[in-house]
Parts: sequence; C-alpha cells; structure tokens
Amino acid sequence: MTEDTGNFETGPEVVDTPEPAEVAPGGVEVAPSGVEYVMYGDNSIARIDHDKGGERLNLGKLDGGILVYESQQTKAYHAKVSAYLGANGIEFEGVYVKSQEGLRADPVGGTQSIPPPPLKNKRDGDKTQAYVEWMQKYKPEEFAAKYGVTGQGYVTKTRKIPDPEIPGRFSREAYKAPALLSRRKTHLTEKPDVQEDEGYAPVPPKPEKGFE
Repeated sequence: MTEDTGNFETGPEVVDTPEPAEVAPGGVEVAPSGVEYVMYGDNSIARIDHDKGGERLNLGKLDGGILVYESQQTKAYHAKVSAYLGANGIEFEGVYVKSQEGLRADPVGGTQSIPPPPLKNKRDGDKTQAYVEWMQKYKPEEFAAKYGVTGQGYVTKTRKIPDPEIPGRFSREAYKAPALLSRRKTHLTEKPDVQEDEGYAPVPPKPEKGFE
C-alpha cells in the first residue's frame, strides 16, 4: 500500500489496534505493512498505520451520503479517503467538518451539499430561529421571498439612558439602528418604521412605566 503524507501538528486521539499478522505459505507469519483505509460496519472511516503497530486514526463517518470529518486535521486525508471510497464503489454527495457549533458546511473540491432544514417549533412556525438562519444561508432567494425582504435600511429603536442630573433615574432615547428590512419580522429582519413605510410624520416613542 502507498504511504500518504498528511502532516499536521496535532490530531484526534489515536487508538492502537494491532491486527493479526498474515500467514505466508509454509506457516511463516508476515506482519502487514504500510497504510490502509478502512470503513467499519457503522460507516466510520479510519486510517490504519501498520508500520506503527496498527495505529488507528479515526477520520470521520459517512452519514446519509455526507462524509463528515472529525476535524480539519482529519480532513487533510480527504484525497486518500475519496480514492478509497471510489475504489470500493462507495459514493458520497458532500463533505462536512465537525465544529463546536455542530456541523457546518465546508466544501471540499468545490462541492457543497445542503443539510436538511431544522425542525420548526409550534410556537414560532417558519419564524423559528434555526429555520430562519438555515433559509438565509442555504436558500437566500426563497428567504427573501418568504419574509418579504426589501433590503438594508434603518429602523427606530429606543434605549435606556441615565439622567445626568438625577442619579438612579433613567429615560428612553430613540435612535436609528441598521437592519435588514422585510414585510415579516424575524430575529434577523425588521419591519420598516410606519412613518418611513407609509409616509407618516415621525412619532416619538411612547413613555414606559417606570421611566421618565
């Protein structure tokens, strides 16, 4: 087998899993040598280095047609893994790399697959935060149409400010904040101010109880 040259400073935990030596004609044991790639019954993929006593490096897993690597470091072996899978007639649709936030798209060789959309909860429906973020990232045109996105702009918001003359007393101050404007408000978008949307004169924010 051909030795690969994936070099990196640190990597995932390595587990020693020596395999039984092969037996040559005449009963003489011949220890395996070189590097091989193996897929196990759970679709996990590992790199076995027989020159290091069968040292095993867990690279990742084939999950629903998506090749999921454990880290950027194990992804360094992608060319070898891809060749191994191809030689065994195993196809995959996309490549991802695990991160602290979960799985993120990380195209390799110019190929990227879109993960399935997150489930919507009953309360928020299609305004469920994870679903909205998925739409914006993977379906930007549908995102714009669904939520009525009109472009970047400004909306009026208020903030609490301390009274410079009376310690402990606060008031509300109106200010303009940049926002992605849309006909439907989500956690990523804002509806235009009424006066900007329909031509009304500006209206100062209503005083809130407990503020002067």
